[in-house]
Amino acid sequence: MVRELFLLLSALLMFGVTLSVSAQTGLAAGKRFHIDQIDQWMTHDGLAIKYSLDKQHGLFAGEMIAIRYDIKSNDAVISLKVDNKNEEQAQFTVLRTHKEELTNTETWRYQYHLTVLFSTARIGKQALTIPALIYSEGGRDQYYLDFVEQQITVQSLPVYLPPDILLAPVTITSSINPASSWLRPMTTDYLYHWEINITGTNLNSRLYSDVVRAISTDEYFEFMPTEVSEFIDKQSDVIHHRVQYRIPFTIKTNGRSVLPEIRLQYFNTLTRKLVNIKHPPNSVIALNIYFKSMLILFIILLLINLVTLLVILIRRAWLSYRALRLVLDQFARADTPLQERQAMHYFSSSVGWPVKIGIYQWNQYWQQRVGVNEQILVAIESLAQTLYSQHQPPYDGHLTQAIQSVPLLKLYKLFIQRYFFL
Repeated sequence: MVRELFLLLSALLMFGVTLSVSAQTGLAAGKRFHIDQIDQWMTHDGLAIKYSLDKQHGLFAGEMIAIRYDIKSNDAVISLKVDNKNEEQAQFTVLRTHKEELTNTETWRYQYHLTVLFSTARIGKQALTIPALIYSEGGRDQYYLDFVEQQITVQSLPVYLPPDILLAPVTITSSINPASSWLRPMTTDYLYHWEINITGTNLNSRLYSDVVRAISTDEYFEFMPTEVSEFIDKQSDVIHHRVQYRIPFTIKTNGRSVLPEIRLQYFNTLTRKLVNIKHPPNSVIALNIYFKSMLILFIILLLINLVTLLVILIRRAWLSYRALRLVLDQFARADTPLQERQAMHYFSSSVGWPVKIGIYQWNQYWQQRVGVNEQILVAIESLAQTLYSQHQPPYDGHLTQAIQSVPLLKLYKLFIQRYFFL
């Protein structure tokens, strides 16, 4: 019985080993490709593969290296899986695959781009094991792409810097939703969000302590626990690492308050200098619900008064223009010296001059209010001769012509002064 059980177990073990060896042999024989050249296209069984490093020498400890893979294929839907070959997982960050449709080649229809970020704290010249790729199409593994390792040189940071210092240029942006102003204030004791975005290429956990240390509850603000999100993406061959801080807060006091200032330090790996940056503090305007209601009521009343005043001004401007048109029509309808004289009385009444004044007195008012006009003087003399001379010359209508020749805007100013009490 024992002998039979031993034979059965031996048979099962041999069967499992056979399957494993068979699977590995099949993968090695038909699907495993080794890429032994960097920065060169290599073609294997319907694929064109190339990989490159953005930097190999002059690296600082903790600085990220971008390992870029490019694959040309005719497969429309694929997946790429990175095999780190049992290396430390924390050293690698895999970005999403980008697909590009090729139109300038008859051999390949698509090109796929994948970037893996690598960083190390180990100093000196060392071998970088390039992660392998598992190329899948149609839900099954088709190719195992293996790459030759590369030599990199990593140098230590200056001794005066902490090992977790931020590297490369870093930028800070922030926003408050919603934005506030005196015409649109926030409300005290209501919950709002302050969003801070820090962008760079070598961000690390030091950021969290630097940002959180700068933001603390005081007499003006009360801050809630911060929500932190990290985003890494590759656009136009540039790696963007963004850390977003979403900070809930409430405002305690009325009036204008200033949020804390964010300050950071980073080591510029290009200039090899320590850089201090700070983000200008955001200011907010807040009122409690009572003052906010009073402000809204005040603004509504102010708008009503402004609209009312505007209506009054428009009405008076229209009345001024209508009075001017009536006066000009009165002169235009004058066919006799007496009718022209009546038109002068109507003009005086419309602009606020004494109504029953003589012709020459009317001319004096004209000269004071409008200015000297030779054509008006001649027309006044002619009208006086026609009205008061024993030998009355025929009516010539020169005064009407003289009034009509004056620019309309100049006449309109007289009527505006009357209706607006200027």
